[in-house]
Amino acid sequence: KLEVRFWNDSQVFRFFYHAIQNALLSGGGIAADNTITDAEEDTDKVNETLRGEDKNEATAPVQPLSQPELPFAEPAVAYTEPVPASAGQAVTGHPASICDEENEVSSGSETVTSPPDRLQIDVLARARLIGTLFGTYILLDAADELLLVDQHAAHEKVLFERLVARHRTVLASGELLVQDLLVPEVITLSRRDLQTLQDEADQLRQLGFDCSVIGPASVALRSIPDTGERQLQPEAALRMALNAIQQDQLKAADGIKEVFYQMACKAAVKAHDRLGEAEIRQLLHDLQRLEDPYHCPHGRPVVVRLSRRELEKRFRRVL
Repeated sequence: KLEVRFWNDSQVFRFFYHAIQNALLSGGGIAADNTITDAEEDTDKVNETLRGEDKNEATAPVQPLSQPELPFAEPAVAYTEPVPASAGQAVTGHPASICDEENEVSSGSETVTSPPDRLQIDVLARARLIGTLFGTYILLDAADELLLVDQHAAHEKVLFERLVARHRTVLASGELLVQDLLVPEVITLSRRDLQTLQDEADQLRQLGFDCSVIGPASVALRSIPDTGERQLQPEAALRMALNAIQQDQLKAADGIKEVFYQMACKAAVKAHDRLGEAEIRQLLHDLQRLEDPYHCPHGRPVVVRLSRRELEKRFRRVL
């Protein structure tokens, strides 16, 4: 067989989803780029040979290039690395203030300490904004490290968390947190979708959708779930909600979250979307307030860091 179908695929999906999510959250932190290419390994071997041939030759120190002033560069704020937890001591506290962790490997009487692979997430607040790369990644100068923030993954996570928080408030207090559209959006639906909309009007209203039938196959959408300054895509969000109801996704424990994933992904800024400085700073501010800012809803890293040593190694300043 080339294809296997499960009797209840939603339960299988949730099983793997939670297992992977728990594994990712247990690791936490900002992912580090510690990749060493084959070319670098070859360079190391060449350098070993050159050192043997040129040991009597004086080496002049390399002077770093002066850094040009960027349009919206700010003075760097001093950042002090947190003191790592001692061996055998558990690191506790809020995920937004997880300290650097050092992995120690004992070899006889010597102890070799590897570089920390995680940073405090509040380093985003202290880092200096450099600019953007490829219209996709936000570049930050954090003392001796370069941070790259995926703008789509970051915004997707912010929107997703707002949808989840809004839904909890609705269930707890019954207060409908909606975003009214300035002009109602007219949407053409299939006969099945139109029937679902009429039968499940109360459930759609609880999700934040206020709409009414205005024709044989048309509805007027007047409000959508509130997600702050950047709203969802009205038509796409409504169609996702209708599809979720038809697939009985909302009856499952985490079914509503799967719908929120799709809504957030559709509405989030995309790669190559040009953001202004104010928008970038607001996005970073919103990201820092999340309980888990490390991963997007699909599990991809939001922030990757590149150490100064790694950069210098690639420029062959150090071995």
